[in-house]
Amino acid sequence: LCLAVIKTKPRDGVVGAVAANNLAVLRKDRDLFDSQKKLRTATTEAVEVKLLPKQLEAVRFNRCLLLLSMGKIDESRAAADALASQYPDSVRPRLIQISLMLRDKKQASAAAGQLESLVAATSDEEQRAEAQLFLAQLQLDRGDATAATTLLESIDAVKGFPATVATLVAMHEQAGDDAAAARVLDEALDNVNELPIDDLSKSRLVEEIAAYRLRKGQYEEAAAVFQQLVGSGDLEADDRLAAMAHLVIALSWFDQESAEEH
Repeated sequence: LCLAVIKTKPRDGVVGAVAANNLAVLRKDRDLFDSQKKLRTATTEAVEVKLLPKQLEAVRFNRCLLLLSMGKIDESRAAADALASQYPDSVRPRLIQISLMLRDKKQASAAAGQLESLVAATSDEEQRAEAQLFLAQLQLDRGDATAATTLLESIDAVKGFPATVATLVAMHEQAGDDAAAARVLDEALDNVNELPIDDLSKSRLVEEIAAYRLRKGQYEEAAAVFQQLVGSGDLEADDRLAAMAHLVIALSWFDQESAEEH
């Protein structure tokens, strides 16, 4: 859709700029040079002055990230320095600058320390979470899975979200700590209703927790969760049918009579 909008060459430059920016985000690491070309063509100075502040910020940051992904170090460094000046209250320019440090053998050893200092100095919860996630990834990349896991578990802003739960479970399983993985799932299940996500996403998370327990042979626990899903009324017809089938499978391991009743 974004590509189709760009190809129409809309008269409203703002539409083209937003479409080019969205296309760059959707493509991620694919077609980087084409994304950069479209973004550069669509975001002239005349267009930028018409963008809303948030739109302009997104375009500027994505342009810088594109340069970084393309390995254009000097250009991305200049763009990051400009962003740091334009958005002094944002951690993102500093995160990009630290990313650049990590690519420089002479500066890489100092990058972790600067990142830790940035985390400590950031008071805004969401921005601190961004810096903490970056640090956790860096720790993981450097082979310190224990520190990365501990840090990820401490980030309140992302606690209990499906991606966080899946990542933590995988990390604990990789470490051979099934008890810790089970604890993460128990906490997620207890707090799922407090998450700021839609009901369907909550149900999908609960379904994944139940399926995990079924795979692990925790049949009574799995049956209890599948029973909760079936009775919730939040599932679509196909998902409810699948949950019912899994409930019967779980019950069959310890309560044949109930399994036959379902």
